[in-house]
Amino acid sequence: MAIWEKKEVEISEGLYKYTINYHRLDNDLEDWNLWIYNGGLPDAAYDFSDIYGEEIKFAKGTFKFPEDDITIIPRKGNWEIQDAEWKIEIPEGQMETEVWILQGYHQIFTSEADAIAALEDSVVPHIRLVYEREDQTTMVGMFGFGILALRMVKLILLSFKMGKL
Repeated sequence: MAIWEKKEVEISEGLYKYTINYHRLDNDLEDWNLWIYNGGLPDAAYDFSDIYGEEIKFAKGTFKFPEDDITIIPRKGNWEIQDAEWKIEIPEGQMETEVWILQGYHQIFTSEADAIAALEDSVVPHIRLVYEREDQTTMVGMFGFGILALRMVKLILLSFKMGKL
């Protein structure tokens, strides 16, 4: 009579290691994760393990896959909002890489210093809407630049004109 025993085995040898640092311009990284595919495993969501930084915050996660390149899409929750798609490649002859990706940037950075320098050297277009009353000043919102932002500003101005703000 044979006795069967169930055993879990973790295979880590031969897997490529990806450390991904992700920054959002508003520093709001709560509930953000990565959708990772084309890595040799089933497409799935992967959570970040850490959020670090003071003025410029990054979410960080380390993941292992059998393929030497993966495709990632940062997303909030279960596709509430998503960022761009990036293809992350392991440098030839290596088994791991660490990258920094920034919301709104297509470039993949290989050092934190370069990523932060790119943020500090650029001006992100935005619309800041403020309305003033005699008794108070209130900022209604700050919006990225684009069609959706312009529509939001138009809606807020219409609401203000109708006395709803």
